[in-house]
Amino acid sequence: MSEALVQRLDLDLGWARTIADITERRTFVRHPYDLELVQIDLRAWLDQLRDLLRTDRYYPSPMLFIDVPKGRAGVRSGAYLALADRVVYASLVGAALPHIEGQLAWAQGTVDFSYQLRRTRRGAAWFRSRFHAWREFREAGLRRVQEGVPYVVMTDISGFYDNIDIATLVSDLRQMRVPELLVAQLSSCLNRWTEPLKVGIPQGQSASDVLAKVYLNSVDRNLRAMDYGHFRYVDDFRIFCNDKAGAKRALLALTGLLRKRGLSLQAAKSEILRSDDARTRIEGVLPTLNSVSKRFVEAIARHIGADPYMSVPEAEQALLEHPDDAPLELIRATYKTYFIDHGDARFDATLFRFLLNRLGHHGDAFAVNHCPELLETHPEETPVILKYLADADAFGAVEDGLIGFLTSEEAVYSYQIDLIVEWLCEEADEPSPEMVAVVREYAFDKSAPAFLRAVSRAFLGLFGEVADLERLQALYVEAGNSLEQSEIMCSLVRAERGRRNAFMARAAGDGDWNRRAAEWGTAT
Repeated sequence: MSEALVQRLDLDLGWARTIADITERRTFVRHPYDLELVQIDLRAWLDQLRDLLRTDRYYPSPMLFIDVPKGRAGVRSGAYLALADRVVYASLVGAALPHIEGQLAWAQGTVDFSYQLRRTRRGAAWFRSRFHAWREFREAGLRRVQEGVPYVVMTDISGFYDNIDIATLVSDLRQMRVPELLVAQLSSCLNRWTEPLKVGIPQGQSASDVLAKVYLNSVDRNLRAMDYGHFRYVDDFRIFCNDKAGAKRALLALTGLLRKRGLSLQAAKSEILRSDDARTRIEGVLPTLNSVSKRFVEAIARHIGADPYMSVPEAEQALLEHPDDAPLELIRATYKTYFIDHGDARFDATLFRFLLNRLGHHGDAFAVNHCPELLETHPEETPVILKYLADADAFGAVEDGLIGFLTSEEAVYSYQIDLIVEWLCEEADEPSPEMVAVVREYAFDKSAPAFLRAVSRAFLGLFGEVADLERLQALYVEAGNSLEQSEIMCSLVRAERGRRNAFMARAAGDGDWNRRAAEWGTAT
């Protein structure tokens, strides 16, 4: 059985897909050194993983749950899997994909617009562009409204990924004729990661996005069999109805179908809208974006004598070629109107990201002073904010603001703090003693989650004092596993060479991760 399983798994492709998820920030957090350590000898690492599978010695590690902030003070459950588990997971779902995609093809781009599978199964990318898929979802909904459908049901599922029943999902896979040895190993992994509840699949993994599509396929088919016209994007449903009574029946039907799968709708987000209201909701911020984009392009065209019908990317390329002619006043004025003058009253994430990305693309610091306060009011936008601050080379301008936030009572999300410390590792040239002191607290706080301690220790490895490095080395004997020990070893690369190398030589024999860390640390 195990040899047959190994023959079906493409671990090299699973590795490539795991790397793609990390690179594209699909995963929520990452170990600061694990990729570098694996890549010291990738072939040996994959062969070792393959041998564990072949000899029935592969056991999935527990999954760490991460509270990821959403808008309006909500949170969703992110997942942190060990690197080997991510590779196995991607490889298992990849091997099942030929059996899955034929069952999903009927709905791709016609009913189910999310995570549309690419036609080729090779290469790291699982899906077509998510941007284009969302645009198609929006445009399809607008067409139905414009065709005269008078009522639209708009709703979504409460805690979708967290409430997927693994036994039901496994049954779905068997019904799709996925080979039993793949199903059995997938079931073992998923149950291990979610024990003791046996519900939920890991968020932040592209493999989970495929399985989520599998889980709702029967719901889509049953709605179609009931003669309801609907579109779906992940767990966001839009059902188009001829009268209000029919819309109520559609909402009841969807509620019943989901209940059979252990799912429920969010009551606060379930609405029956008339066509005009539905059009406004579907369009969202699009009219504003289109207006800003149009004026942006026209302003550039006037400045440099270019085609006034060029696209925004073409206009930005023109700006790169004519940097002195950048009409950034329009972007600044729009940002000021919607996000500085009106604060949270009119906050729209899509418009915010559009404008901030435009400013960052040109290294413009207009919003730099405003961004630190948004870390408190809109923690869900932290990745976008940090990217902008990096593009604007703004560490010096925002260091005090970051210290103020990190030492405030509002810094409650370990995930958000992890993102900030990781950003500091990449963007801080010479952090102040005050900043080092703040991060030091996280590095040695035993109550902090392991991922936050790891990235904080990496920061101290870059910027800490000699005493910090000595304290880190002393933690080695207390580390809970070889991976944590290797992380401590890697953080000591700035220690005095002779002492460092002697320590590395002694620790190299403590495990494979330790050996790799010693090789990496003494070569750096």
